[in-house]
Amino acid sequence: MRIVAVIICLGLFVACERDPVDSGPGEQTSPTEINKAQERSLAKLDPYEIKQGQTVHFTETQELISSQAPIKVLSKEWLTEVKLIENQPEERILTNYKTVTDRLWDKDFVYVFKGVYYLEQVESLELLDQLDQNRYSMTSILHQLQEQGRVEETEIEGVAFHNLKEQSVTIVPPDLVKNAKNCKGIKGCRLQGDRITYDVVFLLKGGGTQTHNVEWLISPDVPYFAAILKQCSTTIVPVDNQRVLVKQCNEVVDFNE
Repeated sequence: MRIVAVIICLGLFVACERDPVDSGPGEQTSPTEINKAQERSLAKLDPYEIKQGQTVHFTETQELISSQAPIKVLSKEWLTEVKLIENQPEERILTNYKTVTDRLWDKDFVYVFKGVYYLEQVESLELLDQLDQNRYSMTSILHQLQEQGRVEETEIEGVAFHNLKEQSVTIVPPDLVKNAKNCKGIKGCRLQGDRITYDVVFLLKGGGTQTHNVEWLISPDVPYFAAILKQCSTTIVPVDNQRVLVKQCNEVVDFNE
């Protein structure tokens, strides 16, 4: 929420995008169908391929997209490291450390979280979430979108879901991987994965709506904790009689085997 305000203040000094042509909300779907689509992609991941010493570097950014140069702000980054793997007769135990830096408030203050996971008991999404309060759950996503769109709970009368699409795609690795020696061993320097997109429409009091376009990019061709390569949402935020296009992303920027 705070980073939205910062980037919008910057954005008021540049020209905003023209409003897109309204072609209607499109085919309706449901949270159940969205979850099924995500589960189909996550089912391709194998947590038993996790290796001790693997690291994944993530960033959280917000970008104001205008007719001039985009304004992009780094709000948070974190590093996940697989510290220890213990193989027991009936289970495999993973110990991870997640180091988080809040670039917006205090880049010198670093949070370190330790997580211990038992692979016979933990689900893929819970394992990928890594102590981040179920940030990939539908409840958490809706809360994030509500904050991004600057919509109060009391303004929302309902939520609708539309335009669910699943695509098999070829993905270019993050720049730090692509530009590394031999593309860090990735064949052809290309990944195979799934792109899942859908729209979340908040139904507001007075008959208005606010639409968020959500995108997930998932690949089994990377270290397990990098599998959700990107999770982005884009919406138009009204500010002082202007409509500003804001894109918020959590994405992988580097990883090591």
